[in-house]
Amino acid sequence: MQIATTERILPYMDRYALKIAPDGYYSGSSLKYWIAPDLEIKISLFRGGYYDLTDPRNPYPVPGSNPMGIWLLKNAPPETVEFGEKRKLICRDGGTLRKAYREVNEFAEMNERENGAYRESVDAYVERWKKEVRDIKFILGYAVLGKSGRNFYRGSSLAIYRALLDFGTKDLETDLRLQPQIKSFWKLGELLEYWKEIEDPEYFTVGIANERSKKREYGLTVTGERIES
Repeated sequence: MQIATTERILPYMDRYALKIAPDGYYSGSSLKYWIAPDLEIKISLFRGGYYDLTDPRNPYPVPGSNPMGIWLLKNAPPETVEFGEKRKLICRDGGTLRKAYREVNEFAEMNERENGAYRESVDAYVERWKKEVRDIKFILGYAVLGKSGRNFYRGSSLAIYRALLDFGTKDLETDLRLQPQIKSFWKLGELLEYWKEIEDPEYFTVGIANERSKKREYGLTVTGERIES
């Protein structure tokens, strides 16, 4: 039953994640995962399972996790569910399970029938995310390149992150860690990898400064005219 439900909902997993966690956001830059902070999970938009954010060192999804499990995390009365090893969700209440199965399938059926009922809101979110990332790239470019007049900057994601935060504190008078896309240096590292992979030329390009170094260093090179505020 759950396998069939998962296969049916997967084509609409981004819409489902947005419905379950409307205050969530994409993880990093790949658009493969959706962070649901209230549920403390990271939803896989490609497989339908989820990861436990309370155990960030565990790289594996929660055993048996699926779209029905996500519904149970969000909607099931607390007394009807319990957590097993590695936060595996267990529900032994037949009525709750039937309701989860019915509502998840109704969501899939609605999308199958209307084919795009939630597309506009999802697309609007993606466009807003891309704009925010462009804004971050401009700020980063000005912080490490434009302000100093340099055409090239080399450093680890941590060094670049510190330079960005320092610029935010001194010049913008704000804590840039409040932006979910750059709330930590490894989140910034995900963006650097994203810009490198898609070869985005806007403001600056991102490359690997030294492939042989054990400490991954990025090279940021200005493209076109100097970045100015």
